Amino acid sequence: MSAEQGYEIRVDGHLDDHWSGWLGELRMVRNGDGTTTVSVPAGDQAQLHGVLAGLRDIGAVILERIDDPALRDEAVSRAKSFLGYGTRPDADALAPGLRAPALSLALAVEGARFFDALVERFRTTVSVTERGDLLRAIGSARDGKLRERALELVFDPAVRKNEVLVLLGAQLARRETRADAFAFLVSRWEPLVAKLGPSTAGSLASLAAYACDPAEAASVEARLAPLADDVPGGPSFLATGLARARDCAARVERERAALSGSPSP
Repeated sequence: MSAEQGYEIRVDGHLDDHWSGWLGELRMVRNGDGTTTVSVPAGDQAQLHGVLAGLRDIGAVILERIDDPALRDEAVSRAKSFLGYGTRPDADALAPGLRAPALSLALAVEGARFFDALVERFRTTVSVTERGDLLRAIGSARDGKLRERALELVFDPAVRKNEVLVLLGAQLARRETRADAFAFLVSRWEPLVAKLGPSTAGSLASLAAYACDPAEAASVEARLAPLADDVPGGPSFLATGLARARDCAARVERERAALSGSPSP
């Protein structure tokens, strides 16, 4: 959609109606594939930036934005300036609410060298919010080799225990990377538990919440249950994650039924 027509932002999952008012009474369409499209009026880039910041604040994962090339180029340019990628660093180039989306977009455009720049910046910054944004951008990698590097980064000493789930969650939040991320979670369970330690390792099982599909949730449960049983709090975290996954799947099914005009079960 062009700037003259307005902007559309597609996010993972179905946003409840009350978020429309919170975001400024915007039009929201819950799609049959389990995503939500949020429409922003034409000619109001300030509102667009505010909506992007608001979506980040409520934890929504932005999958793609259909916008004009000028805005896309501006976001990439600002992301480069923020990191000092080919230029002097400018800490004010990106507002906090725009960092993760803009850095993710720049990574998709620039590739491996920008990934390296993100990791380098992450290792040197002490800001908690900036570290989270950088991890979400790193975790947005879709290229096969970069996806592998993003997942393996959880074992880097620079990644703190409380940041492991942020990085894994960024890969699990995207449909195109979810299966590999779950496979990584299962295959690297023991070193992940060792990284987090016995007091917090059970939270790994809560990542089952990303399985927003009945078949996927059943598969994840079968693979994670034996692993979670051996970790303090693991079964409880797994049960909570699976409940969230099933709620998500049920919402998707209701929306699909509504779109097709048939009653949901």
